[in-house]
Amino acid sequence: MRKGGTVFLILVVSAAVMAGTTLGLVRNWQYLTTPRVQKEPIPEVTESHPVPSETGTEAPVTRQQFPAVASSETGPLTGADQNLSLILTREEVQEINSMLLELGYSSTSLTEGLKEFQRQNRLIVSGYVDGPTLQALVRQLTLKRVRTST
Repeated sequence: MRKGGTVFLILVVSAAVMAGTTLGLVRNWQYLTTPRVQKEPIPEVTESHPVPSETGTEAPVTRQQFPAVASSETGPLTGADQNLSLILTREEVQEINSMLLELGYSSTSLTEGLKEFQRQNRLIVSGYVDGPTLQALVRQLTLKRVRTST
């Protein structure tokens, strides 16, 4: 086979591969898009069961009535999606309690300490650990530790 025939054969095979790839992407585009988290608010927590910790404080452990459902919308998460209560283990409850105590929030229960912290930091006062509360708690504790170390 001559040099021209080899180049032509390579070009034909390359064109076939590109056409097949493009056709495959177009036909499967619906499966390739990332689904967006549901925009509708998840129903409020229906039950709250306090979990006693070794320090004598209690923290609410929550269970949601309905599971989260994904929709076909795509896009970034909004700030409202972060306001979901977190479900904590006993160790996490103890850690959050010790963080609150280190920041000077010493109340009889973890829920009351969280409410006081949320009030003073202008957060939604719920008594539960949600995303913004945890971020503010970690930020305040980090600032305090930096100030005391210098």
